[in-house]
Amino acid sequence: ASLRPARQSESADLLHLDLGSNSQEQKASGSKAESETDAPLRFTVRRDLTKDHRYNGDYYYQLATQEGKRLRGFDYTVQERTTILHQDFPVGTTDDKPPAHLTRDGLFHDGVGFNKSPGADATGRVTLLQRFDLFTRDGQPGPRVSTVLRHETIVKNGEVTNGVFVVTP
Repeated sequence: ASLRPARQSESADLLHLDLGSNSQEQKASGSKAESETDAPLRFTVRRDLTKDHRYNGDYYYQLATQEGKRLRGFDYTVQERTTILHQDFPVGTTDDKPPAHLTRDGLFHDGVGFNKSPGADATGRVTLLQRFDLFTRDGQPGPRVSTVLRHETIVKNGEVTNGVFVVTP
């Protein structure tokens, strides 16, 4: 899932994260929906473009075929669908925002983590699953995307570590 800036009213100023209970976490991380296993497209995490900042990171996902061939993105917009697995901090999501444009090169930017320091004494984590829906330029549903990502933001005594992991390619 990607993280977007939380609404101004959100007190923790976390970037986009979705979370849920521990029982959901175990269930969600081990099952694949039919549409995820036979979808024609996927996103690959571009680790070479990842930038780590003090409280957050910029991650980029490349639109590709199932065989890994990179695709251009100017024909599509992407909507994130997130599932909250665990939440120790309030977060904002972009699920209810308009779909985001991909770059010409087929990249989707995702901010993961906090907008500002969670505090020197803060300890906890935020975990979510992120799925993607593509839409054509005219707003019609596009090809299915198989990718499911797991976002982890871990805070220990105010020190923040963010990570994005592939659950389903």
